[in-house]
Amino acid sequence: MGCRTDLLFALAVGFGVRWWRERETADVVAAVALAGAGAIATVILVRYYSDAHYRSGTSVVQLGHNLRPMPALVAACFVLPVLGPCVVALRHSIPGVWRAAADELPLLALIASQLVAIFVIGRAEETRLMFPLAVALAWLGTSLWRAVISSTEDVQSEQRFPG
Repeated sequence: MGCRTDLLFALAVGFGVRWWRERETADVVAAVALAGAGAIATVILVRYYSDAHYRSGTSVVQLGHNLRPMPALVAACFVLPVLGPCVVALRHSIPGVWRAAADELPLLALIASQLVAIFVIGRAEETRLMFPLAVALAWLGTSLWRAVISSTEDVQSEQRFPG
């Protein structure tokens, strides 16, 4: 919690989206608690390590750096399990993938908010920043690939047995 406060905020976003969809009190409590813990941990870290600074000429915002080809490519490689089925769905008009993505909206929100944090304040080629997302990306990627396969099987079944 003290090292990756950005993950606490990403988790808070995920719980916030789940609360928005399902209106469960526990989700809003979790979202507020995680966001609060992230804010408190950030303040404590800034005060405790007040002498910590980036090298001269290095900005806190790394967006310009991360939009260069190599950092963007490294990030794309990590999100490939999720991007792959999306590309297939766009290319072959497979609506089941978008329904599966909608079912996993809180997880998608967690991934998206963490990627935004990495691109804005991190360096995307530092793969250690992506590893906490590995399980979430694998889970979402598996769900989306399953939707691609299921939709493909449905189409093949319709072609073999019309009507």
